[in-house]
Amino acid sequence: DVTYERLLNPEAGNWLTNNRTYDSNRYSPLDEITKANVGDLKVAFTVPLTPSSKGAGAFWSSLQGTPLVEDGVMYMSDGWGRIYAIDLSKGDRGLIKWIMDPQTSPELATGILNNRGVALYGDSIYSITPDCGFLRVNKETGEVIWRVETQQNPVEYCTMAPLAIKDKIIIGPAGGDGPMRGRLEARNPDNGDVIWTFETILDSSFDEGGETGGGATWVTGAYDAEKNELIWGIGNPYPDWEPKKRPGDNLYTNSTVAIDADTGEVKWHFQYTPNDSWDFDEVGTQQLYKANINGTDTNVLGHFGRNGFFYSVDGSNGSYLNGSQYAEKVTWTKGIDPKTGKPLEYDPAAKVQKYLAETRMDFDLMDMPADFEFCPYWEGGVNMFPTTYSHDTKLVYGLLMEGCTYNPKSRPTDEKGYLTGAVVAIDTATGQIAKRT
Repeated sequence: DVTYERLLNPEAGNWLTNNRTYDSNRYSPLDEITKANVGDLKVAFTVPLTPSSKGAGAFWSSLQGTPLVEDGVMYMSDGWGRIYAIDLSKGDRGLIKWIMDPQTSPELATGILNNRGVALYGDSIYSITPDCGFLRVNKETGEVIWRVETQQNPVEYCTMAPLAIKDKIIIGPAGGDGPMRGRLEARNPDNGDVIWTFETILDSSFDEGGETGGGATWVTGAYDAEKNELIWGIGNPYPDWEPKKRPGDNLYTNSTVAIDADTGEVKWHFQYTPNDSWDFDEVGTQQLYKANINGTDTNVLGHFGRNGFFYSVDGSNGSYLNGSQYAEKVTWTKGIDPKTGKPLEYDPAAKVQKYLAETRMDFDLMDMPADFEFCPYWEGGVNMFPTTYSHDTKLVYGLLMEGCTYNPKSRPTDEKGYLTGAVVAIDTATGQIAKRT
């Protein structure tokens, strides 16, 4: 069985949870692949999966999940929420042991079809389908043990890989680009019952729109086992582009929150872009590590903001430590305050933030004037793409998109195009860029 103790200390050759370890470092201690031999890697075998197909909305299914591996068997999901158990032990072929098809209704599949993985716990696999069915599946046979419906709003759909901690499975809905209300749920692994619910929308910080304020939980967070705290990134407010319709900071959107894993209560939070108008979700990887900051060993939350800045936050109270601009071009703010980490233009007394007026969105993305642009691109920066911390180099690595958002009718047409990419390494002690390629 995949016990809590194994999840705390996974074997080197296994990948038992979405980010491998609860700190979301995504660091593998295996050392067989090196700089000297990585160029010799070649395809050993491929395994055909069900072809991509289109749902009722505008999206085709895609593969964005992190496969889990336990003792030579890989468990992965596709965009429709199918789970595949693939035997890798032969070394020269992958044999599909079973496929669990949750029979996601094409008529209900109106959201983004990109199921991002499963959770292993005990003798079972836990997953959540695009239409938010929470499933417990027999790990050996693929048989569905039970299914619990969790959708509370037709706008909701689900993408995250569940997180298994001691005696709880953590899940939550996506869909914050529509009129829904985000949340995080702790569920009983035996029967799927709700243990607690954390509401990502704090009504008093919205003034208006709290009932459908967005704040979706698209991506799996981290877990501080010593403190028994969940560290989770929260998505954008709704409506995405029109901040005047939701005056206030719109907490806890665009934030990292620390949540008591026993009660679901907030311990601390850090908000990156109050009263956002550019769809700068902050649901990407939340990494926990120790760094020597100003001569003191400090528990740090490191996060590549989708808004173009890297942030180091004190893991004990959520206060800002240091950071830097990692995206080459940022036009929505002149920078972040070195003391608070807030945008330099942020006014805590203002109901609607101004930031830089020439790039402030206050209309739908599809209605942008022809000469309007803002940077970074509305998907980031670093979006939900997994980032990693190396225990060897003490650097954090992020893959990002470089570019700006334009009216679709006036995008650049030169050979380079309007979007490129980069890998950035951040020094965890200073929060500054160590290398870019």
